Amino acid sequence: MLARRLAAAGFALASAAAGCLPDQLELAADSGALADAAIDLDAPSDAAIEVDSGLPRDCHVACGEVCLGGAPSAACDSCMSKTCVAGFDRVAAAPGVMEMDKCSGPCSDYACYQTCCEAHPQPCDAYRLVDACACGFFYVNQCRSSCASLCDGGPPGAACEDCIKDTVCGIGWYDWRYASKTAEFLQCLECKGAACEQNCCAAFDTSCLMLDAVQKCVCE
Repeated sequence: MLARRLAAAGFALASAAAGCLPDQLELAADSGALADAAIDLDAPSDAAIEVDSGLPRDCHVACGEVCLGGAPSAACDSCMSKTCVAGFDRVAAAPGVMEMDKCSGPCSDYACYQTCCEAHPQPCDAYRLVDACACGFFYVNQCRSSCASLCDGGPPGAACEDCIKDTVCGIGWYDWRYASKTAEFLQCLECKGAACEQNCCAAFDTSCLMLDAVQKCVCE
């Protein structure tokens, strides 16, 4: 199972690369506090609980110890095999995933893993989607300050994209980011003005619609 391989071969490194800090992951390990909570995606940004734990969307309870660097567990594997399928599908289909695995397999620290991510960004991002599903999605509203340009109708900046990866909007973002025409669409959007943006959306309608869906997920 890919879930077991991921857990056994650097799951903690993937968590570190995704920004899953120990103080946040301890919340995920607290199954009593979170499993029964009805958590609102639009909760205030200073809410005590920072993980969007609306089950069964993620596996933060079953995988809490694994996310903190513990040993793989059957409960975590079972949850991920059912709940994180969308992320696993994107890992399997990501160009360069085998190279990413070869690069990151020997890694024992974050710096090594990050070097592999820089060399193989798409499979790294796909693994991060799995990690977010396993360790708990962060509140979408935590991205809104860094995603101001997206919420104003423009493309997301680097900080915005980095934040989105850890939320329930990550799958939609990934599909948009790695769609075949997105690079050309973004080049087109370097122009200014509503008329120019409309022309870009007409020329790259699929990428435009996908970006609109990401914008709605993050900003509404």
